[in-house]
Amino acid sequence: MGSKHLTDQTSFVDKYTFVFDRLVAGTSHSLWEIQSGEVGSVQQMRTDLRADIFDTLVSKVFNLLTTTWNESDTPNNYEDLAGPLTQVPLDSAIESMLDNGQNVRAIMGTRKALRPLYTFAQFREFELNGANTDAAAFVVDAAFSEFTNSRTVRRYTGIPVIEIPQVTRNLLPANAFSGNLRADRLIPDDKVLIIADNPGVIALYGATEFQDYTDPSTQPPNYVLHAWQAYGFMVDDPEGISVLKLTH
Repeated sequence: MGSKHLTDQTSFVDKYTFVFDRLVAGTSHSLWEIQSGEVGSVQQMRTDLRADIFDTLVSKVFNLLTTTWNESDTPNNYEDLAGPLTQVPLDSAIESMLDNGQNVRAIMGTRKALRPLYTFAQFREFELNGANTDAAAFVVDAAFSEFTNSRTVRRYTGIPVIEIPQVTRNLLPANAFSGNLRADRLIPDDKVLIIADNPGVIALYGATEFQDYTDPSTQPPNYVLHAWQAYGFMVDDPEGISVLKLTH
């Protein structure tokens, strides 16, 4: 005799709803300054505004990632090293992700944050009989040659290393003092991120849009230009990101 077995759903579709925010930047210059070439062309102004928007977008995303993860809320994906980046906690964070079945896509940070990695990636140390005094170091030829030629190492144990260029704005930090009058940095130098394959997504809504007009209320008139970009950001796999907090 026959029988009728139960069936299960074998596939499903995830649906997400994005809430988009917008970044707006603007500038204005006297038409005389534009006509004389003192401030560059209108096209250059548009290019500069768009670049400013995306610099701020990178800063917002990186700051969100490095402030949301902390010792209390994400203890398995956060470690305060109380010092510069070292090999042991980096390897531990990578192994933790691999142990969870996740593939590590990248190691990210500013040059100041990643600079120690560029040193220890060039060598591998092995203990010959269990004592540090008997350890032997072997050169990683590819990393050693790369750093010698470019002062960077782009892969660590096969994982891409992404150096995020530092972005500054034309403002001094709130706590600036004489001898420390460096422009305000937008990318934190005290965090290194280890990113898995697909922890989330950054979405742009449309292209960068522009609005311009000539303000005749002054003599000569002012050319006014604004630009804006809509964006959204979502992390649906928090365990796919690990943060190492550094102290320089």
